[in-house]
Amino acid sequence: MPDRSRATSDRIVAELEHAAPLTRRELATRLELPVTTVTSAVERLLLDGTLREHADEPGRTPGRGRPPRHLALAARQLVAVVVVGHRTLEAAVVTLDGVIETRATRAFDPRATDDVVAPGVALLDEALTGSGLDRAEIGGAVLALPRPYRAGGGSPWPSRSTVRDPGAPVPAWLTSDPTAALADALGVPALAENDANLAALGEIARGAATGLDDVLYVDLVPGFGAGVVAGGALVHGRLGFAGELGHVQVDEHGPLCVCGNRGCLIRVATLQHVIEQLRPGYPASLTFEDVVGLAEAEDPDVHRVLADLGRTLAPILATACLVLDPQAIVVDGSLGAGSRAVVAGIRERIERALPRRVFEELRLVPGALADQAELVGAAELASRTRLLRAPRRDAADDSAAQAQSVRA
Repeated sequence: MPDRSRATSDRIVAELEHAAPLTRRELATRLELPVTTVTSAVERLLLDGTLREHADEPGRTPGRGRPPRHLALAARQLVAVVVVGHRTLEAAVVTLDGVIETRATRAFDPRATDDVVAPGVALLDEALTGSGLDRAEIGGAVLALPRPYRAGGGSPWPSRSTVRDPGAPVPAWLTSDPTAALADALGVPALAENDANLAALGEIARGAATGLDDVLYVDLVPGFGAGVVAGGALVHGRLGFAGELGHVQVDEHGPLCVCGNRGCLIRVATLQHVIEQLRPGYPASLTFEDVVGLAEAEDPDVHRVLADLGRTLAPILATACLVLDPQAIVVDGSLGAGSRAVVAGIRERIERALPRRVFEELRLVPGALADQAELVGAAELASRTRLLRAPRRDAADDSAAQAQSVRA
């Protein structure tokens, strides 16, 4: 298919992803293209099964004469998402508009394996079992990674994997781009992205930052990362390190960090440190889930310690505000009431650290999507990059090009 014709077809598919069924003339008006150009592209898309058409759009009153033919995508647009966490692995299927159809999670140590794709695909198959869905309905895949990510090169990480064993080799998935392996395993186009970046996209698409273009999303679990959105686009930086707040140095004489520096924020103040501070007054078996439950129960000690965590974050976020000038800071909402306590601590101290006008114009809120933010963000990434495609005759020609990670 010539490039110009393919571009027209892609625009038609993208328009119908977010619209009710449309006639050829309505498509031509929306896309500002000649009706003949749209009609030619539509005929090809009908022939290869990408589109379907029917005579009556629901809700319209039939008129006299031949009814107009309305066009829609032939099938639901489904995205497979594999989320590699620091201690867990998650697989899900999400619609392009962010509805989670099925998901599954299990304990997982990504530092102990060279391959995160095969376990992720196996878990995806588990999630599909009994869901009424199958792989054939999936049009694309997104891999969420818990590290800085650079398309085509993986994570720009140091040559050691842990502080306890600095000589240990770095897992292969960190030093290479696993996108092509995911595309091959599922037979669909695939992308990879940092998990905090995906959560930021999720909150912008359907969460606490809906409608905003300049947002700093702060991840709390298990460490500190940030998704930076400026002018509506993700900011990655040269090496993919943009937003790695956990590696801001807060104590030059502090403990050694995996990044090679000392006294990074992630080494001196995390949710694990919150748990350790609480343990003297609570059972020794206190877990993250316990802290969330205690926060929901308005436990004053838990709220105080979480607010202290927010106060620790505030100076770093204040500096970020003066560099980026965001409309909003959205804090990971997966702690529920605990997230609101962190936000309260941030607000208390950041007000004293920012110029009055900057603080007054800043929206500081907990995320609205909780543990769904990354999954919704993956769907948004797929939508922005036009990742999903219905099966086509020339799908084999497209797969190699589309398997490469596309930055939002």
